[in-house]
Amino acid sequence: MPESRNGPHVDTMRRGGGIRSGLRGCFSLRNSEIASLIDREAWDDLVEYVDTHWVELTHSHREALVSALNAMPASVRASNARFAAAHEYANFIPARGPARPTRYQHAPGKEAGLLDTLAKLTSQSAGARMVGRFADAVAAAEAALRLLRESPAGATRAIRPVIPDLRLQWAISLQLGARLPEAIRAYERAYDEAIRHDNTRIAVEAAGSLAFDFAFLGMPTQAREWLSRVPDYSHDGSDTVHEMPALAAALLAAHELDLDRANGILASSPTVSSETWAMRFYTESFVSTLAGNTESFPAKLLALRAAHPAALAAAGLNHALLAIASAGAALTASDATRTETAFSDLDAVHAGTSTGTREVLRAWRAVSTDALPVALADASGPLSEGTATPGVAAELRAVMAVIHLRNDHLDDAASHFRVCLEIVAAERLFDVLHRFSPEELARLEDLSGQRLPDEIRDALATVPPRARRSPRPAVHLTPRERAVLRHLLDGRSRADIAQAEGLSQNTIKTQTASLYRKLNVAHREGAVRAVLAAPELLR
Repeated sequence: MPESRNGPHVDTMRRGGGIRSGLRGCFSLRNSEIASLIDREAWDDLVEYVDTHWVELTHSHREALVSALNAMPASVRASNARFAAAHEYANFIPARGPARPTRYQHAPGKEAGLLDTLAKLTSQSAGARMVGRFADAVAAAEAALRLLRESPAGATRAIRPVIPDLRLQWAISLQLGARLPEAIRAYERAYDEAIRHDNTRIAVEAAGSLAFDFAFLGMPTQAREWLSRVPDYSHDGSDTVHEMPALAAALLAAHELDLDRANGILASSPTVSSETWAMRFYTESFVSTLAGNTESFPAKLLALRAAHPAALAAAGLNHALLAIASAGAALTASDATRTETAFSDLDAVHAGTSTGTREVLRAWRAVSTDALPVALADASGPLSEGTATPGVAAELRAVMAVIHLRNDHLDDAASHFRVCLEIVAAERLFDVLHRFSPEELARLEDLSGQRLPDEIRDALATVPPRARRSPRPAVHLTPRERAVLRHLLDGRSRADIAQAEGLSQNTIKTQTASLYRKLNVAHREGAVRAVLAAPELLR
């Protein structure tokens, strides 16, 4: 089974806008003492030893802790609420490395208590989300949260040490199920309780996940605040918890147009978890799109989809992230065929999941084709409702500024630009100004009387302006041409294709010539390259 996001030891820390990952020395415990106590069956002494060194054992010596808990007779564990609650979950979390031998399956006792029920719901939730059943994962997480909320204080007191671990799993299910407001509340509670119970690694992932979610939602100030709260945590590079702080930091660096720093963060934080692949792809594509590197995007996306079960990309946050990344890259590439397909996928994303980004991309697409009334309609909704996050509001103000500039409504253009620049400077969303052509930006500066701060101007100078290419015409293949193209990609000869399709070789020759002409290629290899660049040709 794939691993859920809750593995062993890693730290990714942000200080002063940077990321710092490091290997630190851990508190040294004499594991031989635990082995000696177990050999002598000195259970009272073992209980005292583990209780005294609980924090160090859970942080840096998980193997020793598991050995101690497993060796204790059940009656001894039962006499200590912390040990009883932690026993099975400690076996679930690996001591090192990214993989678990099995997914967490709690074995309830004769009378299912609160922990038994919570563990069962947590297992159901994690199992469902790993196979793409995000609605089921969310339902189980919500049931667990409701049960815990309604349980008396006496019942929860005994299991408090493991509640942060459980809360993190519920938050992940809500996040991947695209229930971001609820996920944020769950992560915040997991963080608070993890800090209270000295569970540093859970606090690292909770804070990092909050930072990523706020960065994705267009709320960079909150994202930076949560990155600053990521605790120091020793790690060996194989833990899963470091990844979310790193992805959040890379996104924030990209917003500041510091693409070298963003790429450096991503390079120093390789993928460990099997559940963050769409978040990482979204972040990497965000950075590469700003740099203008979009030609390889379709092939990368095709390979990514092939590497994961289709259900994982068909719903929830993963679907939204891939659709938004695809639309952004296609828009930058000015490829009509890719743009048509990408925006069709984007339209299928639930409005609550895209958090205004869908309207932003639609509006910029309309601007790119001079469909200014359409752009105005797309941009006006979220602004008039007053629900836009700072990132979305800045983008839509930029759209409005361009619309009014092209319509020669200069006062309105200047007004929208002033508001846009105010948000950009306060939130460090320098990438929003990258949407303007250099000529538009210079004109808006003059009209508004607002000069760009030197820091923003210098940041804009480090990235190439967005190419203002004429959109390539969309390629429309007939069903028969698509069938022939699939055969060509498989390396079949004209005779083989004719036999498979029940057509004459002359017809196949004509269809091949027609599709080559539409793809602007002269041979089979060119057709292969065209499909790698635009897989939607086969749809």
